[in-house]
Amino acid sequence: MLGKVKRKAASKALGISEKEIAQMEILQKELAAMQFRHEDKNIVVKVTGDMKIAYLEIDGEPKSELVKVINKAFEKSQKEIQKKMMGQMGGMGGLLGKLQ
Repeated sequence: MLGKVKRKAASKALGISEKEIAQMEILQKELAAMQFRHEDKNIVVKVTGDMKIAYLEIDGEPKSELVKVINKAFEKSQKEIQKKMMGQMGGMGGLLGKLQ
């Protein structure tokens, strides 16, 4: 979550109130806590609302190492996307990334 100073800067950059920023932070936290499960044949996967794999099972065997590797790849791609956004949008892209 953003601190008061960063929330104020984000509010100004995005043209929305600090209250709306705080509400977005609460919503992001709630979404991250959600889990979605899908099964197909011999594969079970659970994904969180913040797009992280929480659990993966193939042929009845949990694949925790695979989950770690996939989530690290997602993190890496998100960081690169944020860098690209910052380049295209100036400082505002960085503020958007911090809201995640």
